[in-house]
Amino acid sequence: MKLRPEQLAHHLTENSPKIYLLTGDESLLLNESRDQIKILDFDETIKLQADNTFQWQTFSNIVYSPSLFSSKRLVELTLTQGKPGKEGSKALSDYCEKPPADVTLLIITPKLTQQQLKSKWARAIDAAGVIIQIWPIDSKQLPTWIKQRMQQLEMTLPSHGYSLLAEKVEGHLLAASQEIEKLYLCYGKGPITLEQLVEAISDHSRFNVFTLVDTLLQGDAKKSLHIIQSLQHTGEEIILTLWAISREIRNLLQIKLALRQGEAFDTLCPKYQIWPKRKPFVQQAVTRLSERTLMILIAQCSLIDKIIKGREVGDPWQQLEQLCLTLCGTSIFPGVHHGTA
Repeated sequence: MKLRPEQLAHHLTENSPKIYLLTGDESLLLNESRDQIKILDFDETIKLQADNTFQWQTFSNIVYSPSLFSSKRLVELTLTQGKPGKEGSKALSDYCEKPPADVTLLIITPKLTQQQLKSKWARAIDAAGVIIQIWPIDSKQLPTWIKQRMQQLEMTLPSHGYSLLAEKVEGHLLAASQEIEKLYLCYGKGPITLEQLVEAISDHSRFNVFTLVDTLLQGDAKKSLHIIQSLQHTGEEIILTLWAISREIRNLLQIKLALRQGEAFDTLCPKYQIWPKRKPFVQQAVTRLSERTLMILIAQCSLIDKIIKGREVGDPWQQLEQLCLTLCGTSIFPGVHHGTA
């Protein structure tokens, strides 16, 4: 069964399937759907991360071995590569045929292609559970999304205020959510005037991760390092900073591949939520960075993620600085080359 994210809350009040698959690259919406499932009444939550070294026997041992202390378990399985491989595909397909009564399985993946959704393991999940595809909110939909978000908090803006806020956050849902929360803290429920909105969103007193991303696209290494140090000193969550940068790198690679196939840059901008103000920055980065460099940087993002989670040794902020220098055109990692190739 396939559901839209906004259908999940109602579905959970009337149904209790044992298998969920959340797939997409929009971190805010994906995490919110995950949280709706996780607040169900579970006695225990077990997190597994299936990368290239994952042993699928571990998965089987956990889900098929009854717990001595928990009658309702949630197993959260993240497929870091978006697909489980041959062994994983069989393990998940077998699981879907007869899921254990005491386990709810929550699978999280990056965005799956239509071809991947036709694979045996994905079709098994579709038949036995729920698949929720998290689609990005494009620039035309964003004002409506902001309006609906504010209505949930019993807040309203003048009609053109929603477009103004959408323009300010430039397509970033997480930034939009943070601005709405700030408005709620400042003014509470009820109508907010245009003057109050402008005052709230005009606060540029601190750097944020989205400023950093645009600075990296422009290749300004000195300013990028300054922003990173500011984020670290003000206690910004590094996982959020890494997410924003890695998302941009993946988008750059996809744009570069699409351009090589003959697609026009202007037609790609709506798909990747590139607002007019950011188009020159993205074009500059696409020209400056080679496909090989972008793939190496994606691998480096994965390493930093492992360091943050304690699975590798190192200083994640220092690694992030090196990553950013490479994005700006200063080679740090072996084998990195710049250019249009």
